[in-house]
Amino acid sequence: MADQPSRILSFSTDMLPVRDRFDMFREEIAHQVCRIDVRGADRSSFYAHFKFAKLAALNCGRIDVSPASYGRTNDLIADGNDDFVLLINRSAQVHHGRTDAMIGEGGAFLEDNARTDYITFPQSGALLTVNLPRTVLRRLVPSVEDLLGRQIDSAAPALRLLKSYVLAVLQSDATDPALLDLAGQHVLELAAIALEAKDGVAANDGRSSVRTARLVEIRRSIHENLGNPALSLPIVAALNVVSERYVQLLFEESGTTFTRFVLESRLKRAFRLLTNPLHRHRRVADIARGAGFSDLTHFNRSFRRRFGATPTEIREGSKEGGPRRTG
Repeated sequence: MADQPSRILSFSTDMLPVRDRFDMFREEIAHQVCRIDVRGADRSSFYAHFKFAKLAALNCGRIDVSPASYGRTNDLIADGNDDFVLLINRSAQVHHGRTDAMIGEGGAFLEDNARTDYITFPQSGALLTVNLPRTVLRRLVPSVEDLLGRQIDSAAPALRLLKSYVLAVLQSDATDPALLDLAGQHVLELAAIALEAKDGVAANDGRSSVRTARLVEIRRSIHENLGNPALSLPIVAALNVVSERYVQLLFEESGTTFTRFVLESRLKRAFRLLTNPLHRHRRVADIARGAGFSDLTHFNRSFRRRFGATPTEIREGSKEGGPRRTG
């Protein structure tokens, strides 16, 4: 994939004939494309589902596999690929051959494509992978070789952001190479910060990738708690382990404020519920409370200002000719 433009690719052994599934995958996909070896698999139940994003100079991916061992042999490392590979475990356990350590769910560790090693999934496994060019990562993290094989704190904010960002990129199925190139820069910077493992760096770093990923996480936590009428700036800051001022700055940089974003999100949730036939049995007041409004008068006034009609009018209009646009 090194010389190809940025794009997202998927592969599944479901595409292969059952009888030849393991042999075809091992020889044509694992060896030739991924440049890794596979051993110790039950051929009768073997499966592997990959989704990779080529993001400028780096690759990242999501892997779901049946029990087996994956690694680089002496023959394979002769290809000259010396990338570092950050692996984030998404399954119960994975065994790291070089250190003889069992890595639990959420744990992460750094591998070196220039060394022979195997990782083993005792049960069905799942990983996120980030292949990082050696020369580029060395410039960002000069002591990176010292981190090889070491477990990275799964609770580290930067690692959590990296995981969320990689999953978001893979799920986006984006096709614009320029956008994917930019995502690659964000992934690289987040990975470097996670490997640096400095307390507080993710929350206060000025790099755009970190701030972008932080805002994504903060918005997600707001949407998950919209129904709580007590949701506030201090609560959101505490949930994301950052300062209140940092949250405010991120929203200001995006062209809004924390308060406006929460209000807009609540109004859009109420609009969706009001125009959903599955919720026609619910009272307007109950829908307002479900969207986090404790004051019905405030809800009605804000809703009419936003959508140009009362909640009841919007509901009736959706019955007659379809819902109005939320904008």
